[in-house]
Amino acid sequence: MRETTSRGTTILTGLALTATTLGTAAEASAAPDQAPPRTPETTINVAVGSNQGRVQRDQLGVNHRYTRNGHHTWNPARNRPRRLVVRKLRAAGVSSVRYPGGIVGNLYDWKDAIGPQSARGCQTRGNWTPGGYKAAHGLAYGPDEHMRLVRAIRAKASIVVPYVTETPADAADWVEYMNITNDGRGGINPNGGVDWARRRAQNGHPAPYNIRLWEVGNEQRVPRQRYWMSPHQPTAMRQYIHGDTVHIRDEALGKNCRHPNEGVATNGLKNQAFEVRYPPMRRSGLNVTVGADREQWRPVSHAELAQAGAGDRVVAVDHEDGELTFGDGVNGALPPRNAAVRATYKSVHKSVFSFLRAMKRVDSRIRACPSWGLEEFIAATRGRSYDCFTVHSYTHFRAWGHHAWESPLHGHDWHMLGVDNKREDLANIKRRLPRNVPIALTEFGAIWGNDRVYPMWAASMTHATYMASMWVNLLDLGIPWAQGSDLVAPGYRGMLIRRPGFNASAEALTRQAIAPLYKAAGRRLRVSVWHNPTRDPRLGAGTYTALDVAATRARNQNVYMLVVNRLPHQRVQATVRLGRHGRARGRAYVTHVNGRSFRSANTLTRQRVFIRRSRKPASGSSFLHSFPAHSVTVLRIPIRAR
Repeated sequence: MRETTSRGTTILTGLALTATTLGTAAEASAAPDQAPPRTPETTINVAVGSNQGRVQRDQLGVNHRYTRNGHHTWNPARNRPRRLVVRKLRAAGVSSVRYPGGIVGNLYDWKDAIGPQSARGCQTRGNWTPGGYKAAHGLAYGPDEHMRLVRAIRAKASIVVPYVTETPADAADWVEYMNITNDGRGGINPNGGVDWARRRAQNGHPAPYNIRLWEVGNEQRVPRQRYWMSPHQPTAMRQYIHGDTVHIRDEALGKNCRHPNEGVATNGLKNQAFEVRYPPMRRSGLNVTVGADREQWRPVSHAELAQAGAGDRVVAVDHEDGELTFGDGVNGALPPRNAAVRATYKSVHKSVFSFLRAMKRVDSRIRACPSWGLEEFIAATRGRSYDCFTVHSYTHFRAWGHHAWESPLHGHDWHMLGVDNKREDLANIKRRLPRNVPIALTEFGAIWGNDRVYPMWAASMTHATYMASMWVNLLDLGIPWAQGSDLVAPGYRGMLIRRPGFNASAEALTRQAIAPLYKAAGRRLRVSVWHNPTRDPRLGAGTYTALDVAATRARNQNVYMLVVNRLPHQRVQATVRLGRHGRARGRAYVTHVNGRSFRSANTLTRQRVFIRRSRKPASGSSFLHSFPAHSVTVLRIPIRAR
């Protein structure tokens, strides 16, 4: 007999039989006087008495971006999250929300995102923010507002601390603002300087938020997100691990969120302030020029600028924040109008471990994670201490050369092949991590598909079955924290479709179906699938099995089964066997997510994917169930223990 686990691992036991293979050339016809071979019966074996570890309840998290007021999930006029969004997120069972986002969080400045909205300024320090200046300036959706959204949906929060332009002290300040108790007298200020717990109380939030998961940086391993770091990946990793001082030459300076490559020209006004892209700066080695003829201006302190004469070509420098301020024509000369300001400086950056130590000194209860995300980091830091390891697990169709889909069917097949590959990647990283260092999977999903050939792939049942298979894998691997997809994104790429309706995508409905399994908690069960049908899409990348299955047993003895039929067209009927240690009490409760096609997707105006609930007879130690093509099914089976 050929036994296949729900993830596709093959085990040979007894006499080997061949499971049905779909999508391949037909076998030679049987002789006229012979009956066709009998297709082996697909069987899902659930070891009800087994214990593979506890169910990790924080796997239904989602990413959220601060830009555009959280992509319009925050209502600034009413100073609250949009009620429709709160209702949809509760229904989807979202367990945690990541803030302030991935790539948009790399250059985030949280200190400009707290307090009265009228006093909030530029909330990014660097040269790249999707949507430009208006997307990140004067926003009402800051850390405090994010926590109001998170608490409204009864979830947790995690925070990405920028590594590119922040310092360990900045990171420690943020932990203090979010997590430290304010005693009303300014006495609890573990990091010194500003009493950030008191500042939080002044902003209307006396109680600490007690955020447990923090990660330092976002995908600095990716060339597009290196900024001041080396384009050579091994060098960039060493810079992340050990810190570095980098010589930035002749940078055209920007101001107030705007950092185009040509810089921002002077405007002739008093006290003009410009910014380098990558603070902090070393005090020595700074050279400032103005205009096409590169006229030299002398760096001084703010106190020296206040004593300068009207014609002195001096500029006051804040080395920590990377800000350069010119005079007013009385104390310090005014630079000429429409001139470029350029600086050559040394950009100083501490190691990721300096960040982790500074943050833990403020609150030892937090889990602080480095975020390089690749096995090479684990090998290079052997012997170093960290609480968790951030991983981003994407099927990136364009990067891997799987973007040239000939049809939507090819797109579906590449999704299914990709999810199996991601499971192996996560398993390898988990094996190589130090003992008791868990994976924090703070981004996962499928990205950069072929929108021309398959326009709605990101909102379709294809994507929903991909994500459901990922949750099967996460349950199997025991990943304690997972945040997939974006809460809202441009087009149809978000878990919720954009305003005004914030409609539930196929993925959001899938989360809604799966949420009771996580809420019930309990323990994970051992599962295997015999004679799991296999599809060969003839893409030169192998085959994939039809059914992905995970099972859990709650404290109240209910068994939950998550079954994903990944086949694009074929229904699979299977016998569910509960093993020696349990019998079904007479019925099973079925929650089912599907549409007419694997291409079915909900839009702003039309519903093509549905969640349906039903009951079915299920008694004894086994029963039959038919799993439709491209579907996600959750079975709740009340068990009578033997």
